[in-house]
Amino acid sequence: IHTQQSETSNNFKNFVGEKMTPLIENKKYSEAYTILVSNSKYKSDLNYFFYKAELLFFLEKYDDASAIINAELSTALDENPEYLDLKLECLSAVNGNYDAINLLVEKIDIYKNNKRDYQKTIDRYYQKYLENFISVPYQERKVLLISNDSNYLKTANFVVIKQDKLPKISFPLN
Repeated sequence: IHTQQSETSNNFKNFVGEKMTPLIENKKYSEAYTILVSNSKYKSDLNYFFYKAELLFFLEKYDDASAIINAELSTALDENPEYLDLKLECLSAVNGNYDAINLLVEKIDIYKNNKRDYQKTIDRYYQKYLENFISVPYQERKVLLISNDSNYLKTANFVVIKQDKLPKISFPLN
């Protein structure tokens, strides 16, 4: 079975190199997606689902990409930081940057174990969050907790914002 999986994986890598990479490099995502899904024989390779989700992301079908990640790649997030990166980007596009930050905090060890720049990544998502803070639905930001701590937490009741990086907001006097 292991030899068969390795052979499928190698075949899929060749398929990607020959058929997919040139299309992706030329931003022909729709064509690449069509070719990928017409070759479902590679579904036993997790990278098949990674490419499928990534192409859907490039096609701005974020919900579909997230659904594939959640259904097919969720158990592999801890093993492959590229899968985690794609999930973070989908979360950022669909649910906002704060959800991406919370997932990143939850999966910090994956980034550190793979020598990824955790702080730089979380700062990038936090900056995006601040830039779009006013567009976050009021019900999701009506109670703020301002903290010196760099831990992030979102509940149904409040959002944590770092004291040294507050968004530009004004509070009514009444």
